[in-house]
Amino acid sequence: MTKDAIVGLCNGQVWEDEWDDAKSEDWREGRTGDSDCIIVFPASLDTVMRLAQGRSDSPALTMMQVTHLPIILCEALPGINSVIEHWRNILLERPNVTTAPPVVGIKATDRDSQETGFNLPGAIAMANELIDGTREGDCVD
Repeated sequence: MTKDAIVGLCNGQVWEDEWDDAKSEDWREGRTGDSDCIIVFPASLDTVMRLAQGRSDSPALTMMQVTHLPIILCEALPGINSVIEHWRNILLERPNVTTAPPVVGIKATDRDSQETGFNLPGAIAMANELIDGTREGDCVD
């Protein structure tokens, strides 16, 4: 779009933004700057399902669809049923996708204990291990 094209829509006042050129084309391969890993916290049911189905309707999902970086999901799922389990298992077939280590949490409905993947400290520890392994050549891209 040019300034001339929109001048009539905004009372003749058009401002220009200046953007630096991209430092690299790494984003085309799923790399963002110096990122070594992607942690999704919280990984909602909608996010897990969209990622598993290969959807890329947001910049974050697009990046996760094309990256070879490790992706760690801190799942915040309301429960497991056959549909959720199906898409979750498809997603976990990807070599760079894993889930945070489970922790025991308390259910809001009846206060019973239940394992959950809603574990940011565990995901960060796992990310550090994966990154260290990558730097040592132990991880698969």
